[in-house]
Amino acid sequence: MGTKKKHHRISEFYLRHFATIDPKEEIWTYDLEADTVRPSTANATGYEKHLYSVALPDGTRCTDIEDQIGNVESAAAPVHLKLISGEKITEQERADYASFIALMLVRTDAFRQQYAEGMVGGLQMQNFIAASNDDAFNSLVEKYERDTGKKLSAKDRQHLRDGMRNPQDFRIDVRKDFTLPALAMHEKFVRLFDRMG
Repeated sequence: MGTKKKHHRISEFYLRHFATIDPKEEIWTYDLEADTVRPSTANATGYEKHLYSVALPDGTRCTDIEDQIGNVESAAAPVHLKLISGEKITEQERADYASFIALMLVRTDAFRQQYAEGMVGGLQMQNFIAASNDDAFNSLVEKYERDTGKKLSAKDRQHLRDGMRNPQDFRIDVRKDFTLPALAMHEKFVRLFDRMG
């Protein structure tokens, strides 16, 4: 069995409730980049290849996170149908659904972007503090030189220090897989959603 590459931002079973009846399961999708509207299916809407995959050193991709997301969705799907039909749910079903809603929140691009901004902001603060202290900065440079075997010139040291003190002078790009730990915040939101009336 091949690795599942198509990872949805919004669960397919959830998207199906927004589909038209005739023609069956057609979802109208707005493409922001192309500024167009087109019909689609739940399976072909809101996905990205390897959105939750981790690239391994040998070039393969680990899809364990997508598998776990699938487990949460599988537990929530029948609960979702019960809620729509007005049926009562058990405490376990309530917890399963709270887990699903929490997962829907933390897997959004916006949430992962906020996570990345927080992490980068923390990194910039650490850099600023290190660059503002002679001992801390020299220790950081010495570690870099030991680890890489490269010696920084006085000019390069000063350029690095100036950059660390002035983060607005450079941009930090974050790989998408760097934001995967944001999904772990799911646990905090599960408790919050489970307590809601």
